[in-house]
Amino acid sequence: MEAIIKNFFNMSIIITLAVYIGLICWFGYDVYMLNQVSVYAENGVLENTQALTLVIACLIFFLPTVYQNRTDKLILGSFSFLCLNFFLREVNVDELDVPNILKLFFSGNGRKLMIATGFISMFIYALFHRMHYKYEIKKFLFSKKNLLMGMAAIFLFMSGFFEEANSISHHVFLEELVELFGYILILLVAIIYSKNNN
Repeated sequence: MEAIIKNFFNMSIIITLAVYIGLICWFGYDVYMLNQVSVYAENGVLENTQALTLVIACLIFFLPTVYQNRTDKLILGSFSFLCLNFFLREVNVDELDVPNILKLFFSGNGRKLMIATGFISMFIYALFHRMHYKYEIKKFLFSKKNLLMGMAAIFLFMSGFFEEANSISHHVFLEELVELFGYILILLVAIIYSKNNN
């Protein structure tokens, strides 16, 4: 049974990578061969792919906190909340046809307050349980998952370089693409993390 589960997770990572490689090739072909700038337009297919990637990662990080008996639930919850934060940054809730109460909480100052409250609450909880989470954080820091998260952070940081690089052809596409690379790595960490807490 354990071998079946291991194969399932290995296949899910391979399938995920194959899907994203195909999407990236398609986006690149459309932009550089067909000059389809709508690919990276605001709320275009590339931004929607980023948003979908973040929603999937958010759910994959969150579900083990509910359905598995784990010692690292706060870490998973923190990453899930981080993905929600990135998602809300990518999606302009003000422009969506949603109830005003959602716009109040998920855009502008409401979003900032919600995110600050969430991270402060998790920090306080971790502080009260610091002996337990000291071990969990140390275990995470020396894992492959941390290496992938570090690489994701580098990609997200690098995307800002392309945003300002007006001399590069389709620089906004490259900015959005590099961001997507970061989000794909976060999704891979979510898949790996959902398997177990080793």
